[in-house]
Amino acid sequence: MAQEEDMQLTDLIAKRRQGDTLTAAELKFFIDQLSAKDVDDAQIGAFLDTYAFTDMTDTTELTDFTMALAYSGGIYDLSDIPGIKLDKQATAALGDKTSLILLPLIASLGIPVAKLSQPGLAGLPSTLDRLAAIPGFKTTLSPNEFVSQVRETGLAIAAPVAELDPADQKLRRLRVRTATFTVPGLLASSMMSQKIATGADALTFDIKTGVGQQLLPPELAEIVAKTLVQLGDSVGRQTVAVVSHMVQPLGQGIGASLEVAEAIKTLRGQGPADLQEMVLTLGTTMARQGGYAGSDEQIQAALIGKLENGQALDKFKEMIGLQGGDERVIDAPELLPQPAFMSDLWAVGEGYVTNFDLSRLQQVVVALGGSGEKADPAVGILLHKKLGEAVAPGEALATIYGQSDDLQPMAELAQQAITVGAEPIEVAPLIEKVVTVRDIEEA
Repeated sequence: MAQEEDMQLTDLIAKRRQGDTLTAAELKFFIDQLSAKDVDDAQIGAFLDTYAFTDMTDTTELTDFTMALAYSGGIYDLSDIPGIKLDKQATAALGDKTSLILLPLIASLGIPVAKLSQPGLAGLPSTLDRLAAIPGFKTTLSPNEFVSQVRETGLAIAAPVAELDPADQKLRRLRVRTATFTVPGLLASSMMSQKIATGADALTFDIKTGVGQQLLPPELAEIVAKTLVQLGDSVGRQTVAVVSHMVQPLGQGIGASLEVAEAIKTLRGQGPADLQEMVLTLGTTMARQGGYAGSDEQIQAALIGKLENGQALDKFKEMIGLQGGDERVIDAPELLPQPAFMSDLWAVGEGYVTNFDLSRLQQVVVALGGSGEKADPAVGILLHKKLGEAVAPGEALATIYGQSDDLQPMAELAQQAITVGAEPIEVAPLIEKVVTVRDIEEA
């Protein structure tokens, strides 16, 4: 094998194109070149493209690549914080505000949660983007601030600093531009490297499957889930991956302010059924990972108790205050950014909601100005009907929120995204599969 000083990135690209695996030294060389900015975007794109044709099926190569990404910068040290530290990450989906509810809920059990979230890519917001809708909320914490907040209150959600996992932060943006974002090995190594850099001990991943932007086909979602669990085991992190089926937006609100308001409502125990199901399913997994004893039924009862007695909501409020946000939004969601105009979408006939075109709904959000780096948190869509629900003529299917006094084009587009049929349908289960190390070993 060539010494590092003799290596050329073009040689590594050629080797990968032939279907050969790269050694730990070769992968480290690539990451070092990336971190030193000694490689241009065209070369990085060519390197990434090799994995689209021949993915990382070798566990050793995948582990080496993940660790090289994770240690391309600093690592948060949570070792002096008592307990098992947890983190959770999901692939993007329309209306998925689960983390806003789930993480304070888990923290209210006394289990520390440390989450780093990056800005959303390709038009779908992240947890960080949603939190940024809260007036004054500080999305960036220094490493000391982040670790101290987890130590003192058991919960922090913030953006990674530039020095944390910098190679992945760059690759993540380029994977979108090179259409390699959903390559299983690249996706799994990216998600895992950030969690390693965060310093968490146990990890839960939610892999979204369905038809729509950034949603993975079922077979690919299962591959990613299994890859993450195997990878977690190889790097010493207890890992569970859930595959969830997104046939419709999660909950009712789509758009940062609407989603924060819905998260607050759900933390009061009054949220939509599908969102509550997602929170309780993932919450049961995370609580068990964090050492909470009991059967699934007992753990779910404890979680529901924290929602009903207000302790989960109090934990969310505490985090908002510590990160400079306006705590009053808890009792007055109208303090969140508000739209200037709204327009209802009316049903023209009788029937049942039978389909949501998620890509078209996303187009509505984009047209309203609710996505991208300068997304307006006030705009969005509030659904009044979900799959399988009966619709009467003149009933509101949804409300469009925007800053323009002419919302008719967006309303027409949203109308095309919601199908009302004559017969009721059976809605696919929200949770398709839960993957653990034992499941893979027994397969």
